[in-house]
Amino acid sequence: MSVSVPRRFGWIDQARGIGIVLVVIGHCLRGLVHAGILPADVVTAVIDRTIYSFHIPLFFFLSGLTFAASAGRQGGTAFLSGRVMRLLWPLVLWTWIFFALQELAKGSINSVPGPFPWLPLPPRLHFWFLWALLLIQLTIFPAIRGGIFRLFAAIAIVAIGFSALQFSPPLSVWIEPALDNLIFFLAGMVVDRSGCVPRLTAMQPVMRAGRILFGGGIFLLAVGWAAFVPVPVGMGTFLAMAAIAGLVLVVAQDVLPRALSDFLQFCGRLSMAIFLTHTIFSAGIRIGLVSMHITAWPAHLLLGVIAGMIGPMVLSDVARRWGMVRLLGF
Repeated sequence: MSVSVPRRFGWIDQARGIGIVLVVIGHCLRGLVHAGILPADVVTAVIDRTIYSFHIPLFFFLSGLTFAASAGRQGGTAFLSGRVMRLLWPLVLWTWIFFALQELAKGSINSVPGPFPWLPLPPRLHFWFLWALLLIQLTIFPAIRGGIFRLFAAIAIVAIGFSALQFSPPLSVWIEPALDNLIFFLAGMVVDRSGCVPRLTAMQPVMRAGRILFGGGIFLLAVGWAAFVPVPVGMGTFLAMAAIAGLVLVVAQDVLPRALSDFLQFCGRLSMAIFLTHTIFSAGIRIGLVSMHITAWPAHLLLGVIAGMIGPMVLSDVARRWGMVRLLGF
């Protein structure tokens, strides 16, 4: 989920950090609701709709924003092998690990584990994101290498995908998430190609203040609508795009306190490790607290989120020290 970016564009890592923190909070909240520890009331529903209205589309947008710069330097073979190791291998490995842990914790988890997925496709659990991103990048890569034929080939693949959904609904689990989020990835690429990314960090106080107010207003309006007002069919994509635009405008101005900004950038750089493993630590905390007869939801939520952030960070550091970063897909 993370791609190195120039230092002056550290706000991209910061935005990615905001997204991954929301992923941990969202999954922790849903886990507590499914376990009956947190009530499924109006407040919980509003928080859930707020988070899920834009946080995953944000990752697709940021991936598109950095894709051309990273993929454009690679040949076809290097790109394909890189995507296999960066996206497909983590999907396979951590699906196996998750199902093995679920089998060991049977009776203490929210769901009954299914048969062990020796072939973990179509993707299970939250790993659908990796599969969708892989399909999108494999489709877009030929188009950015130049040539009108390759561009039309990419367009044809997307069109065939949409058509296939109409005639073969079972394909939805394979390709629908990629098709649904393609627009956010392409939006990131368009913003990158427009050359406006360096200009987002203009240092003039008046321009920064204007962008903060404008971006903050758009963001609050978009997420507020998604959280409190019934969203018509097709409107969710527009609201997610508006929320992303507003968030990017604000974050690019580097207005957060330095300690918080540095923490979010650190989270952004470790977003893959956090994404892959956070539910293991959050669920482990929930199981442990329940075994000690602690059912107060504030303790579960606070400790679950902390564990979901700190646990992957420690694991990532251990993997780095032992030279296992690529093996674990971090």
